[in-house]
Amino acid sequence: LSFNLVFLSHRLFLKSFLTPPHQSLAEWDEKLKERKIAGLSAADAHIHVQGLGMNVERYLMQFQSNTLYALAPELSESAIFEAIAKGRSFMALEAFGLARGFSFEAVGHRMVFSMGEEVPLSEALLLEVHIPEVAEIRLIHDAHVIERMKGKRFTHLVDDRGSYRVEVYKNERLWIISNPIYVT
Repeated sequence: LSFNLVFLSHRLFLKSFLTPPHQSLAEWDEKLKERKIAGLSAADAHIHVQGLGMNVERYLMQFQSNTLYALAPELSESAIFEAIAKGRSFMALEAFGLARGFSFEAVGHRMVFSMGEEVPLSEALLLEVHIPEVAEIRLIHDAHVIERMKGKRFTHLVDDRGSYRVEVYKNERLWIISNPIYVT
């Protein structure tokens, strides 16, 4: 740990050692080709960093590193657990910014489908992404990045079955990870 990191704000300190889970995401993408799997994330509140003979352990900082947003219809334990189990959720590394306002939906058949849901393929099926700040949005279909763009809104016309999910990068750092929408 460098001398400078000890005196940084908790957000800058956290950014200095967060590494994106590329291997875990790749393994998840491979498994998504076979079956539906909801993605989860959690903070490890046992990070111990030594610097200048001091043990730096800021629990608030660690819990800000990783947020799981559950898209539940109500604020009850059962509704939240059901949303997480069905993949109606997304993950954010909020050291890079708050993710409130993120959405990833499929629009078609005069209906709106959320993450974790199955959607029948149709000629006019659109995937729509909205993010709270300008960043790079990457659309991933069956383990491959098929489109990327920088902005706050993104729309893609779906032409193939499979799992679709989104990764958002802010200043080239992974910020938001969606759960998939399954096109059947």
